Formats: sequence, C-alpha cells, structure tokens
Amino acid sequence: MRERDAVAVDGRSEREEGPRTRGQKALAFVKSHGIEIAFGVGCLVLTVVCVKQGRTIEVQRRLIKKKDALLSAKDWRIGDLTELCAEKDRCHLELASAALRDGCSEGGRTLANYRTTSMVNSKPREVE
Repeated sequence: MRERDAVAVDGRSEREEGPRTRGQKALAFVKSHGIEIAFGVGCLVLTVVCVKQGRTIEVQRRLIKKKDALLSAKDWRIGDLTELCAEKDRCHLELASAALRDGCSEGGRTLANYRTTSMVNSKPREVE
C-alpha cells in the first residue's frame, strides 16, 4: 500500500480513524488522488474537444463539396448564357441587315450602333 493511501485527512492512519461520513471519505479520496483526477478530467476534456473538431471538419468538408458543386453549376450557366447572348446578337444583326436591305432606316441605325458598341467593348482598357 502506498504511503499517502494509508494516511487519513487529519494525519491518523486509517486503522486508527474509525467510521467516517461519506463526505469525509470523498474528501480524503480527492486529496489523495488529486493528480490522477485532474489528469483524467484533462483527458476527458481533450477527447471531447477532438471529437467536436472532427465533426466540425466533416461539416466543413460537406460545405466545401456543396460550394464546389454550386460553382461548377454557376460556371456552366455563365457559359450557357454567353452562348445565348451570341445567338441573340446573330439573330438581331440578321434582322437589322434584312431591314436595311428592305430600305428601313432603323436597320441601318441598329447596325451602326452595334458597330460602335462592339468597337468600344473590344478596345483594350488602358491602365491608369
């Protein structure tokens, strides 16, 4: 038996002590095993923190997968809209060209406006 287990709270040995109350026994146990109790509590807290972080990492991984899926869907939609805009521009220019051939001045104005805006949009921007 270890020395600290044999000595009671008030310094008497356990054989000399006699009956004790439950609270006194608990206090004596805590005093004699304080380091082990603190170590056990520390291990328990560390385990809970690690499990919580593991769950948080799993949630973050799922969110990253969802974000990647949304970004790829967005990229696909941007490409689709770009194709639709190009198709719309082709149809619009064909209609304006046909209107100009038929003698409508609005067709000529539309083509001139398209040429002006396409030149402005295709110019490289100057760095200030």
